[in-house]
Amino acid sequence: MSDTIENNEINRLVKMLDSINARLSVIEANINLPKHLDSDLDSQEVVHIQKETSEDLEFRLGEQWFGKIGIIAFLLAVFNFLVLPFASIPYHLILFSGFFISIGLIVSSLMGARLLKNLAGYTMGSGLILLFVSTLRLHFFSTDPLLTNKMILIVILFLVTAISLVISIKKESVYLTTWALIFFFSAALISDVPILIFSVLILGGLGVSYLDKKYNWNSLSIFAIILTYLVHLLWYVNNPTIGKEMMIITNWNLNLLVIPIYMIIYGSANANKISDEVDDFYAIQKTTFNSIGGIGLFIFITLNSNYHIAGLLNFGLSLVLLSLASLHWTKQKSKFSTFLYSMLAYAALSVTIVLTFSSPGYFIWLCWQSIAVVSTALWFRSKFIVVANFFIFISIILAYLAIAGETSVSAISFGIVALISARIMNWQKERLELKTENLRIAYLVIAFLILPLVLYINLPSQLVGISYITLAFIYYMLGKLINNKKYRLMASGTLILSIIYIFIFGLTSSDTSYKIFSFLLVSIALVIISIVYAKARAKEKIS
Repeated sequence: MSDTIENNEINRLVKMLDSINARLSVIEANINLPKHLDSDLDSQEVVHIQKETSEDLEFRLGEQWFGKIGIIAFLLAVFNFLVLPFASIPYHLILFSGFFISIGLIVSSLMGARLLKNLAGYTMGSGLILLFVSTLRLHFFSTDPLLTNKMILIVILFLVTAISLVISIKKESVYLTTWALIFFFSAALISDVPILIFSVLILGGLGVSYLDKKYNWNSLSIFAIILTYLVHLLWYVNNPTIGKEMMIITNWNLNLLVIPIYMIIYGSANANKISDEVDDFYAIQKTTFNSIGGIGLFIFITLNSNYHIAGLLNFGLSLVLLSLASLHWTKQKSKFSTFLYSMLAYAALSVTIVLTFSSPGYFIWLCWQSIAVVSTALWFRSKFIVVANFFIFISIILAYLAIAGETSVSAISFGIVALISARIMNWQKERLELKTENLRIAYLVIAFLILPLVLYINLPSQLVGISYITLAFIYYMLGKLINNKKYRLMASGTLILSIIYIFIFGLTSSDTSYKIFSFLLVSIALVIISIVYAKARAKEKIS
């Protein structure tokens, strides 16, 4: 009996599989799928990956790593020989030996590339480094140098850099190109001529950006960004790399103008570079180092300098950062780069406001800046900017209340800005990608609390209740105009607040005329609103 049941189950499964096979055949026929599609795959030979044996590891270690370490050790030995003083060895012999060894390494790398294989790059790099150091030896590291004119030395160093760059580009080696960049920046820093240093940093940035786009040398760009701001910082602290005492340079105020140029060069190159993935690992690093390095150096120099136009300079920086944010958004739709550049732009604009206006007046201007932030966030479609701006807005209000001492009429700006921000967010909520109304409600709550508080503090007591009724009427008209229930609720809440105030103050006031007028005004307002709500309810029932 059990055998019969098993046979029936097997037959049922076979029929099911035949039915599925028939359906698949029909589908293949309809979509013109060729038969035996995987026959080529079946005929392909499976390549087995051989596991590396201990003997292979031994040969790889002996052939590659021992040779590389040996070349580095040789480089360090010759470097010390060229730099450190040796009284027993003639100066010219040391100088001749340096050039001879460096040229020998370069020639051996070019002529014996096949024999050296993996060591050719290390040999070439060591030769170029020693050639640069040997050239430095013409003027430095000796009490009686062969070359006394420093500017002639700088020209020769630039020639060595050009040779290094030609060789590195010909070999398409990012490793050698990195050393050529180091030589280029070092020669400029050794010259200690500000205009030459800034020009070299700008040219280096343009060249690196071109090479990164052509050869996809992301690591070179990241290194160049860091090195650019580091070289500028070393110059600003009086260039201690050439033995000068570390101190702040105060006689070159225009050096701040070139920092935005660095940021534009590297930021534009990153935005215009085509990549498979938006906000990949390298793009994030470039944006981070460029923005943080640029604005960090800018702030450091600004804080240590007495600039009368510091506010204007920060305003210019904010425009540069906002332009980079716009460029990254239009070119790549990059959320990370757009967010970081725009937030730093707003920070620079905040610094401009603080430096331009006195306390506590600048808090009012900072709150109006919030509208600009929300407006640009509309274009960037960044909910992160909106959320960050909300918390900054709250911080500005709290700082104002803590520092201002007394709340002036201008503080009404906080409530107006909150209303405008909430309206903008509601107007373009799909564009901002906000899925909830929590932030909009929070802005409305701020306006609901701030506006009555400012009116209560700044108006005479006889006018506070009347002003509350007027504010409630404005809320109601706004709700009617844009058909928004939240404004009607705010109108009702403010009206209740006015009733409470008028009843308390009216009963305690000795002014009889004020009592009559205030209670009459409240009664009229309540009756009018009651009639309006009754008509609205009637319309809803009819519809």
